[in-house]
Amino acid sequence: MFSGCTSLTAAPALPATTLADGCYNNMFSDCTSLATAPALPATTLADGCYSSMFRNCTSLTTAPALPVTTLARYCYMYMFNGCTSLATAPELPATALAESCYKSMFRDCKSLTTAPALPATTLAESCYDGMFSGCTSLTATPALPATTLAESCYANMFPECPSLIIIPELPATTLVNKCYYGMFYNCSKLKLSTSQTGNYTTPYRIPKSGTGTTATDALTYMFTKTGGTFKDAPTINTTYYTDHEPIST
Repeated sequence: MFSGCTSLTAAPALPATTLADGCYNNMFSDCTSLATAPALPATTLADGCYSSMFRNCTSLTTAPALPVTTLARYCYMYMFNGCTSLATAPELPATALAESCYKSMFRDCKSLTTAPALPATTLAESCYDGMFSGCTSLTATPALPATTLAESCYANMFPECPSLIIIPELPATTLVNKCYYGMFYNCSKLKLSTSQTGNYTTPYRIPKSGTGTTATDALTYMFTKTGGTFKDAPTINTTYYTDHEPIST
């Protein structure tokens, strides 16, 4: 509706509480002067309802509250992609996820310094795919407590995050296709080693405990182009070493 309105500085009220498929898709995308988002009181979401809603809103500094706990497919996909001034993410309390629900939600949010908590323990296909890709100010991941994974669930979640130095424990023992694919690709400050030496003092393994089983491309490119002496796909059930305590689940 307002996509590309570069002079828009204030958004209208959006009082609906039950949404329809794609209803707010791209609504304010490329509104580069929009500094404040409207409240989003909806309690029932629909497929793609907020997809790309604020994409490339480069003046947006604060996100609206997103209290819904049951998500729909693609509902937040690309929602804040390219919001380069967004410094604080909203809380994301959802525990019932859906396919691609958070896909690339904060992609290229270069001012974002802290990731929101992600409490879900059962994931959906591509649910976090690309979620924080290109978040150049992010230094640590959230805890990732999920024990039931889905295809590509964490794929490309943090690539091109050059300030990232602290990674999460990963408790799931049964991996699935592409679940961790490219997860930390080109995170140049993240350091991993095959041996406990120098600053590499903290053990790190996938899974964090127990015996895991892997799947096609589950670990491919996971640590490629990182900053440690190990820069490859890790081997499941193998202990590596890092220079920071991982985020505990």
